[in-house]
Amino acid sequence: MTNREMMEIAMLQSAEDMGCCAEDFKADKNVVLAFKLGKNARKYYKEPITCNFVSYGNNIVAVSISETLNIVSEYVRKFEFYRCFETPNFHWLNERLMEKLYLPKWSNALCKERRHLDVLGVGAYDRNRLIGLAACSADCEDMWQIGVDVLPEYRRQGIACALTSALTKEIISRDKVPFYCTAWSNIRSVRNAVKSGFVPAWVEMTAKPAAIVDKMNL
Repeated sequence: MTNREMMEIAMLQSAEDMGCCAEDFKADKNVVLAFKLGKNARKYYKEPITCNFVSYGNNIVAVSISETLNIVSEYVRKFEFYRCFETPNFHWLNERLMEKLYLPKWSNALCKERRHLDVLGVGAYDRNRLIGLAACSADCEDMWQIGVDVLPEYRRQGIACALTSALTKEIISRDKVPFYCTAWSNIRSVRNAVKSGFVPAWVEMTAKPAAIVDKMNL
């Protein structure tokens, strides 16, 4: 087997890993596509994957999920293709992918203390401003819990329902069961759950130490 033949095999495999064509790696310009993990992808590739960048020396082929495709496209345009793999340039990308979301206004969607469990989120934007966020945590192996927040001035416009419904579909597409917990007295949250397609399934009551309860009520 010649070096050229081995290189062709490597390109074919990279194309399978990313959802592109082997010829894309030979193009004289950069290629940016939607990410699609092939059925014959390398075994260690496991979703979720946000984006991936590969170069065989001619250009850069970048793939991304839809939520970050604009960021990835801008990054590839911003730098010479081989510079995209170097510091400090990829810090630009990292900063935009790691938007600071662990804030009080998103505390229902995300939990700072359990951030390692947060696995997926859907955002609503008014131009460049994030106005609503639904996210889910892998609280158990087969079930992911949904939480949602919408900025006060954007409520009562169907945003929470749209986000919750979209995230629910994404969870199911990953072969997980979505669930939505809320207190019955939280009418606004209950209405959102029902409007998003959830139905009451079980009820829970838990006793906790007084110190923990006091902290929760602060």
